[in-house]
Amino acid sequence: MGFNYGVRGENSPTAVPQAVVPRRPETKVAHLGVLNIFPLACFMKINFSIIAPLSVIGLFATTPNASAQLTISIDYPTEGQTATTTTIPGVGGTAGPFGSGISEVLVTLEELGENNPENYVATGTTSWSVEGPIQLPVTPGVAGVVGIRAYCQGASGSGSASTFVYYAPPPPTVSISTPSSGQTFTTSPVTVSGEAESHEFPYTPINLVQVQANGTNGTWQTASLQTSGSLTTGWSALVWLSPGADTIYARTQDGNGLYSTNVWVNVAYSPPIVPPVLVSVKQSSNLVFTWPTSESGFVLQCSSNLGSAAVWSTNLPAPVVVGGQNVVTNPLAKARMFFRLCQTP
Repeated sequence: MGFNYGVRGENSPTAVPQAVVPRRPETKVAHLGVLNIFPLACFMKINFSIIAPLSVIGLFATTPNASAQLTISIDYPTEGQTATTTTIPGVGGTAGPFGSGISEVLVTLEELGENNPENYVATGTTSWSVEGPIQLPVTPGVAGVVGIRAYCQGASGSGSASTFVYYAPPPPTVSISTPSSGQTFTTSPVTVSGEAESHEFPYTPINLVQVQANGTNGTWQTASLQTSGSLTTGWSALVWLSPGADTIYARTQDGNGLYSTNVWVNVAYSPPIVPPVLVSVKQSSNLVFTWPTSESGFVLQCSSNLGSAAVWSTNLPAPVVVGGQNVVTNPLAKARMFFRLCQTP
């Protein structure tokens, strides 16, 4: 029971407390026989805003609020999830409140920046789903972002929710079986072989395998595929090496144009040493020896004997360079002499 105070007037020196009947809220009330539940609510100090309006179902029950906003959530896929294939298992979530009369749930998938929506009608309302596999509106092999929007509607309003997933197709992979890393060769070219594999779904066959030696900025050489157009294929190629340390690189490409990361092996090429040709020409009373300056590290030696008795020494005078040739001029001697080119350590 509430109380109010009268206003002081000429005949009212003091305020007299007066019982005031609470003003009836603007709400519908339900009656059971002759019992008005409104006084009962006042007696129990119930906030009328939480029980209005009323409708009789048995004793009484609440009816939907026509102005209530519906809510909807997307439980899966989770926001920012990455899809490595062009399909996802499904989309699902919940909507409410319960008993709000939701008539249907609609789901739309669309790639970011593209006008290619795909629309679906979900199964269920308060608990809804679109069972997959659901095709993502993307170009196979081209990474993108797909927005997902869920929309529910009913007699009491509507609601929407959105999320997104990444489409990141996996690139193919390539491996080098031979040669093994650290192997040394004395001849060139060498055979390089391995395997390439595609990992995309829908499956995309291997398009090509390429190799290159000592860098990746030059011209890639196309290898031969053992099984063209398959998901896993062997390959081989002949690669020319340079004397010293070499690095052989390989890469592959699938049918969607995706390249693998480069793989490589480190090898060495030690070609056998071929001594230069020593040319001798008699000019008057001199014997002239020549050999190419491109063959560095060689000196001219002489000895009066061969075999175990030979004692080789560096010939004098020292060579001079004439027209890209080392030239040594020796006077003809009366005693026999033998000459050779020897590589210095």
